[in-house]
Amino acid sequence: ETTDSSLIISAVFTVEEPAITLNTEEGPVGTSVIITGSYFYPGKKATLYYYNKSNESIGTVIASSAGEFTQKFTIPAGAAGTHRFTAYDSYNNSTRVTFKILPVIALSTDAAAPGDTLTVRGTGFKDTSTVTVSLDNSAVTSAVTDDYGSFEATFFIPEINPQVYDLKAQDSSGNTKTTGFTVSAGSHIDDIIGSVGSPLTVRGSGFDPGSTVTIYYDGEPAATALADNNGDFSVTFTVPASSGGEHIITVSGVSKADGTPITHDYPYAVESVPPPAPALLVPQHNGVTGAANTYFQWQAV
Repeated sequence: ETTDSSLIISAVFTVEEPAITLNTEEGPVGTSVIITGSYFYPGKKATLYYYNKSNESIGTVIASSAGEFTQKFTIPAGAAGTHRFTAYDSYNNSTRVTFKILPVIALSTDAAAPGDTLTVRGTGFKDTSTVTVSLDNSAVTSAVTDDYGSFEATFFIPEINPQVYDLKAQDSSGNTKTTGFTVSAGSHIDDIIGSVGSPLTVRGSGFDPGSTVTIYYDGEPAATALADNNGDFSVTFTVPASSGGEHIITVSGVSKADGTPITHDYPYAVESVPPPAPALLVPQHNGVTGAANTYFQWQAV
């Protein structure tokens, strides 16, 4: 009987390559992401990068005893499309994952009246691209994005019926973002400067049909009008006695769009310098005017 005292034991195991994942793979500029790493060398450094226009260092982290780590990161301004996260271990092995930036727009206000200004700011569009802004499928303005796909554009709300409309921004590559915008009741005054006793007309549209619209001069009622079946009104009143300088005319009523109270304030300037005294032209006789004197008496207002 022979005995072989040698014993060979073999086993197969797999060494996993370093890997990173994101808790979300797409979103707008400003999205907060969590980078999770696994299978890195325990206790060793991992270096993280985010590719925008170039590789931007996020920083370094130390892998745990299990070879894992997490790192928070906020997506900076960047153009639409995919952007790369890369992680290098202490032996320069690398792994990568991508994040897709989506376009988004923000408005200076959610509701405004015809004639008011609205500013649209956008991020996540194609870089150096023309973005067309449309309201109710009609182009109202355009702007060119910067190197990181951001833009800003301001325009006047057109004369359209009060209601909720789609406001859309679209670049030359088809990247699009749409949001709702409410056109509310609007009004305007025919003049912004005048004198005491002069007539002043106030007009408006988009008010609740049949409702009363009240005009105030420095907080005091000056005139009222009823909105017609279309929500329009027009009323003329006489500028009351007041000091020279700026005053406030207020239009107050109810919106046709949603039935909510709406108020608009307008500056109105009363002239403070009296007109020059008129020169006597007639009667004349041989170039000599009469001896009678003419007097003007000014009264304060």
